[in-house]
Amino acid sequence: MARLFQALLRSAVPLLCLALEAQSGNTYLIAARRGGVVEFIESATLKTLGSIRLLNVASNGAGLNGVFADPDENKIYVEGPTRESSVCCWLYAIDLATLRTSVVAGIWGTRSRRAFIDAGPGLMQSISPAAASSLETPERDQWQASPDGRWWMGLRNGPALDLYDVARKEITRSLVAPGGDQTHFSRGAWLDNRYYVYATHHGTGRLWTSTPQSTQLGDGRPMPEANRAHGCMPDAPMNIAAAGNRLFLFEIFGSKVDSREQCGDVPGGAWAVDPTTGRLLAQLAADLHFFMLVPNHDGSELYGVTSEAPQKSAAPRLMRLDAQSGKVLESRVLESDYWWIAVAPLKHIPSGDVAASRASY
Repeated sequence: MARLFQALLRSAVPLLCLALEAQSGNTYLIAARRGGVVEFIESATLKTLGSIRLLNVASNGAGLNGVFADPDENKIYVEGPTRESSVCCWLYAIDLATLRTSVVAGIWGTRSRRAFIDAGPGLMQSISPAAASSLETPERDQWQASPDGRWWMGLRNGPALDLYDVARKEITRSLVAPGGDQTHFSRGAWLDNRYYVYATHHGTGRLWTSTPQSTQLGDGRPMPEANRAHGCMPDAPMNIAAAGNRLFLFEIFGSKVDSREQCGDVPGGAWAVDPTTGRLLAQLAADLHFFMLVPNHDGSELYGVTSEAPQKSAAPRLMRLDAQSGKVLESRVLESDYWWIAVAPLKHIPSGDVAASRASY
């Protein structure tokens, strides 16, 4: 009997350590790397509190390619290949309390993936089948919910916008920029009740402002050149993030297109942008080259993953920055790999190995 009790106790320990209760109201960083590991990181100190490893992804060459949190604080989503295919990326859901993991949607462009929309920076939520069906056309929208959840804005390259009215359950308006086309790389972000879009084409950047009441998109506001002093690769990919009462514009380093490979030493950092005028206010952290830049939920801080120059083979860093001054508040070296981050409140901080069950969609 004593041996049986000890065996049961030993088998119970991993289950007891499966997930720790997170402190109520606290936000955490979720960091996923291509090697198949997801880390849960304390937002103030950048210390890892727990981690999980996706067994069926770690050995696959494509690896993880993104991470998101569910607004219910009990679940995260990661993008990656399945055991049967190296094609990226299917969508996995991981229950943080039980570590139950399943494939919940197919690759981008499939009907199952349209059942999920961006609910905020680093957040993703599932929607009803009826709502997903309403979003099937136009194609290739990046859907983002407004802060109050009243509207969903669909962004296409061009840029072009499609407004979905959650109450009416239909797309009520579609706007296209004059002279735009799908080769214009477009990125958007909500700031209060306004949706901002930045697009660049042949070295010229423009900023568009839209509200749920807008009836046309217009020509956009020409933007001063940012990070272009080197005069090289004018169409290098840019991204925007919204934090506090400002937008932040930054060049994406470390992706398939990296201006440093052709131009050598180029400026980095992020530019604070006045959303009303489009004027560049200040350059933050000019010596850092960001792959990702994500705000916390009150806009007071930014979290970034850097990508050092390819020829230097330096390890990436995780940074915590003051959103007003750009001062580095915390920094840590990450394992050499591609990393994606999200910032979200969580109810559980898990640790363990997981393997996805069959697709559930």
